[in-house]
Amino acid sequence: TGPSLAVGITEPNPSLFAPDEVVAPPPGWGRWRDALVRIRPALYRLVVEWNKVQPSAGQPANLALPNSGCMRDKQPCAPYAGLHDQLRALAARQREGGWQVLVVFTGTPDWAAAPPGGCREEAGAGIPRALGAYRRLVAGVLELAEQVGAELSYLTPWNEPNHPYFLSPQRTVCDPAAPSRAVAAYARLARALRAELGDDRRLVLGEMAGLLEPTSRATAVPEMIGALPRELVCAA
Repeated sequence: TGPSLAVGITEPNPSLFAPDEVVAPPPGWGRWRDALVRIRPALYRLVVEWNKVQPSAGQPANLALPNSGCMRDKQPCAPYAGLHDQLRALAARQREGGWQVLVVFTGTPDWAAAPPGGCREEAGAGIPRALGAYRRLVAGVLELAEQVGAELSYLTPWNEPNHPYFLSPQRTVCDPAAPSRAVAAYARLARALRAELGDDRRLVLGEMAGLLEPTSRATAVPEMIGALPRELVCAA
């Protein structure tokens, strides 16, 4: 047989992938946990929401932040202790093979965002300017992973950086021909992330929203790729 696509998942609740000895699933969840695990995913996408784990600049990121375990507001729910429980579950599954992790950062806290300006999307997350705090967040995630025995092979600086919901403003003015502010912001985050990675971890660039044409409030994928610094692209 020829090569095939790798199977990957994004499932935040460890009750749906952890062994019983790490996080025991609530009644009725075990069936679905076992079905997911039988897939033996090669990749797992771990999302770190900065604005949730560190809403205040005066407090360090809480990587064991309690989570209700509900999908939005829908039942049933299975509470867990944030990234701490996710990484413990991943460490256990990695010992069985597979489950390589791609870490994705997202969600700018208000205190870490640059002043608003340009073509701002009201519901969008601001452009991060507190790069020192961002690096400390990355370092904290890597340290926690080492403590619990999880291997984080791949890390990407930001989720869908060409979309105004995740980085805003995307442009200096509301014109598709105006320069994109997202490219420089993403490059700064990528350099900050790269500075925290050792030789055993890989910088991944991409994770973009599938926008192929520029708009007044979003950056097109070809536009983003074409404007990224060459030295950064070659380091990924």
